[in-house]
Amino acid sequence: MKAIFCIILFIGSVYPQSGLFKNTSVMVGMNQSFYGKDWKDFVDSDEFGFLTQNPFRKMNFNLINEFEYGVLGGLKYLTYGYDIEINGTGAGGFTFDEEYIFEATFVKLFVTYLMGSGLYFGVEGGYFIEGKRKWKANNSSYVNEDIMTETYDREFWVDGAGFNDYDYGLVGQYYYNIKDNLLATVEAYYCLSEFSEGNEILFYNINNRYRSVPSIPNSFNYVNLGLTIKFGKK
Repeated sequence: MKAIFCIILFIGSVYPQSGLFKNTSVMVGMNQSFYGKDWKDFVDSDEFGFLTQNPFRKMNFNLINEFEYGVLGGLKYLTYGYDIEINGTGAGGFTFDEEYIFEATFVKLFVTYLMGSGLYFGVEGGYFIEGKRKWKANNSSYVNEDIMTETYDREFWVDGAGFNDYDYGLVGQYYYNIKDNLLATVEAYYCLSEFSEGNEILFYNINNRYRSVPSIPNSFNYVNLGLTIKFGKK
């Protein structure tokens, strides 16, 4: 998918007068994931005072087309995720320093309508493509460095993990003209769907007691900053 967008960028820059990409733009951006209340409650829990949440940011790509009456529509390739660290001292005095990284990639469609002065508002939705979970540990009790990676295909995501394979919500976009064919872009997405209410895994806390927590946030929101390149004009 990334290669396809790179080819589109190349062709559009070499053949701007061909008409092939009339009214079409490509945005390349960096999105940061935000989460629903269930995940925030988990991170803020008193039992997990030694848990640190790092910002999760990922490159994304949008293919955008301009329609009549101030309407934009297009295709998105983007990844949600989280990055958390847990460290402390367990029973027996051993230390642990663990990092859990999760990411899920979606292909989505969006339609937005011009509200005025470069501001657009609309809806966005799409389907899960692939996912990955990484666990990194540096525990004095048994290993210096261990990395475990699990991958999720669509079948495992739905049947194995029990997650919904779709995601939809509201999206706002703001485009600021830097010059005729280049725009700075800000997007904000608010999820209206849920992946799962019951899927859980176990993390141990600093007192060596166990508690069930969400394995992924029940919903992902994001803010995206990017540059949009216009290949043609109306």
